[in-house]
Amino acid sequence: KNIHLRILLWFSLTLFFSAATLFASFYLVTKQILYRQVDKELVSHADQISKVTTQQISIFSNVPGMVIVMLDRNGTVINSSLGPDTPYVNYDYLYKKAQESSGPFFINQSLSNIAMRFIVEPIRSEEKLQMVILLAHPIEAIQKSLDALLTILGVVLILLIIPSLLGGHFIAEKIIQPISIISNKMS
Repeated sequence: KNIHLRILLWFSLTLFFSAATLFASFYLVTKQILYRQVDKELVSHADQISKVTTQQISIFSNVPGMVIVMLDRNGTVINSSLGPDTPYVNYDYLYKKAQESSGPFFINQSLSNIAMRFIVEPIRSEEKLQMVILLAHPIEAIQKSLDALLTILGVVLILLIIPSLLGGHFIAEKIIQPISIISNKMS
C-alpha cells in the first residue's frame, strides 16, 4: 500500500506541476505578446511626438485613447492631451524614473483609475534632461483578458487534479499487480 501511494503521488504531482508550468508559460507568453503590441504603438507615436514642438502636440491629442503629457526639466506639465476637467494627476514618480533612465522605458500605472501602459521618453541635450514625454495607452481590456485567462487556467488546473489522481491510481495498480501476484504465490 505504501508503494502504491508513493507511485500515485509521484504521477499526480508530476502531471500537476508539468501542467502548471505549461499554463504559467502560456500566460506569460500571452502577456508579453499583448504588451509588445501596445509597446509598438507607443514607440511609434512617441518617436513622432519627440520630433515636434510643444505647440504642435495638439496634432497628436486626437489619437483615441492615447494620453500625451509633456513635462519640462523640472517635472512641470508643459502640455497635456488631458482635458481641464480631468482630476489632478501626479507624474512625480514617472518624472523621477525618467531622470534616472538613460533612454525610453515602459511602465504600467493607473491614471484616474484607468490601467495605462506608459512609454516614458526622456529628451536630453548634452546629457541634461530637457523634457520628458509621457505617452500612455489604456490596457484595461488587456488586464481583464489576462485576469480571465488566469482564472480559466486556474480552474482547468484544479479540474486536472481529478484525472491525474485517477490515472495515477490506475498506473500504480498496474505497477503493483506483478509484485502482488509474486507476493501471493510466496505466501
